[in-house]
Amino acid sequence: MLRNLLLKVSNSHYLKIVLSLIFIYSLGNSTKAQTISSFPYIEDFENGNGGWTTGGSGTWSLGTPTKQVINSAASGANCFVTGSLGGQYGSNVNSFVESPEFDFTSLQQPVIQMNVWWNSEFSWDGAVLQSSINNGSSWQNIGNLNDPNNWYNDNTINGNPGGQQIGWTGRNSTGNGSGGWVLAKNGMNSLVGQNSVKLRVAFGSDGSVQDEGFAFDDILIFDLKALDIGLLNVSSPIQDCGLGLEDVTVRIRNFGFQSQSNFNISYQLNNQAIVTETYNGSLNQDQEATYTFAQQVDLSSSDNYVISVWTDLTGDENRTNDSTLNIGLKTILPIAPVTFPGYTGDNLDEAVPGWSEARGQNPSGANSNWTSADSIQLQFFGVNTARVNLSGINQREWLIGPIFRVPQASIMYFNAATTIKDGTANSAMGSDDKLEVMLSNDCGTSWTSMLTLDASTGLDNSLRQYALRLDNYIGQEIILAFKASDGPSNDPEDYDLHVSNFEARFIYPNDAGIVSFRTDNGTQTINANSGTNVYIRLKNFGANTINTIPIIAKMGSVNYQFVRYNNLGPNQEVEINLGGYYASVQGPPQVPFLAYTMYPNDTINQNDTLRTFLNVTGAIGVGLDDQQNKPVKIYPNPSSDGVFLLHSETMLEGTITVYDSKGQKVHEQESNDNKLKINLSFFDKGIYILNYKSEGINSSYKLIYR
Repeated sequence: MLRNLLLKVSNSHYLKIVLSLIFIYSLGNSTKAQTISSFPYIEDFENGNGGWTTGGSGTWSLGTPTKQVINSAASGANCFVTGSLGGQYGSNVNSFVESPEFDFTSLQQPVIQMNVWWNSEFSWDGAVLQSSINNGSSWQNIGNLNDPNNWYNDNTINGNPGGQQIGWTGRNSTGNGSGGWVLAKNGMNSLVGQNSVKLRVAFGSDGSVQDEGFAFDDILIFDLKALDIGLLNVSSPIQDCGLGLEDVTVRIRNFGFQSQSNFNISYQLNNQAIVTETYNGSLNQDQEATYTFAQQVDLSSSDNYVISVWTDLTGDENRTNDSTLNIGLKTILPIAPVTFPGYTGDNLDEAVPGWSEARGQNPSGANSNWTSADSIQLQFFGVNTARVNLSGINQREWLIGPIFRVPQASIMYFNAATTIKDGTANSAMGSDDKLEVMLSNDCGTSWTSMLTLDASTGLDNSLRQYALRLDNYIGQEIILAFKASDGPSNDPEDYDLHVSNFEARFIYPNDAGIVSFRTDNGTQTINANSGTNVYIRLKNFGANTINTIPIIAKMGSVNYQFVRYNNLGPNQEVEINLGGYYASVQGPPQVPFLAYTMYPNDTINQNDTLRTFLNVTGAIGVGLDDQQNKPVKIYPNPSSDGVFLLHSETMLEGTITVYDSKGQKVHEQESNDNKLKINLSFFDKGIYILNYKSEGINSSYKLIYR
């Protein structure tokens, strides 16, 4: 077209115009966003929008949501969410977030997955994922109603997301919201061979009743391989007592899209000869099967065993899932921390091989009421937990660990917590409820209670670490189990009991750790505009007496305290008062707390650090530690002589008031200069709160005099 236009140009004036158009056209093409053709494609929005842009009527925000329900990103700090980060979507919204352009010509079976969270008026407001192959002139839905893997749950959404009515809709209050971040996944076979694909998440709402809407994060687009056979787990032999000739049974899956049969599968015990057999069945895409080898394995020896199993499909395009990594039998210590990954409540033996469930005063059966933390609790704890709801009468719920041999002085650790049912708020145990650590050294014939946690223990919604020494069982095979019991009283409590981070390892010479945190009232809660003392418990997990143990604590982002503790004997623990803390109403409703040891000879670092938080009832601000934009700078802080200097070029005439950790006013003076000295050296050392008030300014600061 440009060439024909040049041929028609008859004078230099028009030629200049045409050359200018050519330059603009070339410049536009040179700055056009590059089409994405390399896969897998991953976008978590931690470095910006990644080329995803918003449009339509209504807003989307990129960042960390702070809404009442949708209150986090799925990973990191950023996700896309409807409306503002802290508010609701509007009425009659028809908005979208559109992707950059993709080239799918190299993909055989493209798949998309992403983390999603919806909380909108059911069947009136909702979201949908759509694609376009004509640069947005028209859009088609990806997937259909009731597809698996957390796909669309309604086809009558009145808000018409993306110009139609299918999509994700519902909210927690009506029982059809997502209840937190869930992984949604679907195929995009209709887009195979397309070289210009755009995707968009569209949201629509009607004219009344708004809520928080829809959020998405962690986009992954990948190609499903044609040839891909993999191993899920080994279900037999399991860690057990009295092993002899045992079946080798595995679970296999066809991860590819071509049907497969007659492929080899092998196992090897220690360094013995490899056993190879042929799987003669047929497996379609995503189909699973159980296979038991015809040749058994001999485990009658008392030695420790390691078994490896793998598949061997000719031309397999993904070798990463072909083998198991050395499944241990007759396990010896150490046992790495178990956080129950992949456990959903009815698959414990598959998710965590060697573990099982049972019920009753003595364990029997294969089921229990134990399940896993929901998505909100997982985000809250930062680690998965096994949980059981205790609200009935005479419940006995067992979670039974693997059998292992204790070769030398050893110790078992675990974390425990209590929360409200399906939530994260604190909840106390019932008066006749308990969690017991049970031990058997006769293959489960009899059990001994080794440790009991009950209402007097003070469990709360922070994962506290507990330990059990195993010195008396050196040279023996033992089983450890958790037994959750609800007594005969019909207590009003309806709460979740959590355990996680089960670990067993040798006792090392030097091992200091921090196991718990509390305030004066025994909880992690304080009222705004009041003070409390903060305590931690320090424990010596090692075999030697340890001395001069440095402990550093932070409240928020401020160094709160530094202490040294001396002379702590083996297996002893001590509670240390870190001093007073004052909670301002202008501070955050949750103040992060961090305490850690820096013992120079420490052998194990896993228990050195305690991360938790202090709940501040009635607080409405962003926190004393968020001082980047405050008008006054204070130094030195902490101060060792109680003298603090205030400085700011913009400090106006006003009043300086200082409060102690109990909220009592201890000092007040007027400020009329941009430099001011505050002298607290005649007061006790501790934490103080300084309030600076002048025309249009009211700011609070933490002062540490030590």
